[in-house]
Amino acid sequence: MTEREILKKLVTEEHISVAERKQLPNQTANTAILVEIISERLETIGKFPDRNDLDDDFDGGLIFRSPSGEYHVYQKAEVSLMKFAVVKDDVFKDPQAAARTYLKANFAGNIDGVPLAEP
Repeated sequence: MTEREILKKLVTEEHISVAERKQLPNQTANTAILVEIISERLETIGKFPDRNDLDDDFDGGLIFRSPSGEYHVYQKAEVSLMKFAVVKDDVFKDPQAAARTYLKANFAGNIDGVPLAEP
């Protein structure tokens, strides 16, 4: 697998194998490539990650492209027992800024233990 393929798996599935980690340069995730991957998904599908919808019950982040072309980075949290609500909605004009905000808000400097690294 290429670095890009491994990072796509990491950011979409939030897990990669030990063997895949070892294939990454310095065993880190290049944030510029992650931003490109997320931006491409936003352009083609209109949301990221594509496993969740805003009406679903989940704790975490979600990016939606609105009909006006803006990108909303939503953060949802459990506000009471099994009740989830949007606690933050940041709006951006470009998908790259939305993707960077999503990465910073949802991963504390790493995804599945793989450190995020600026190129």
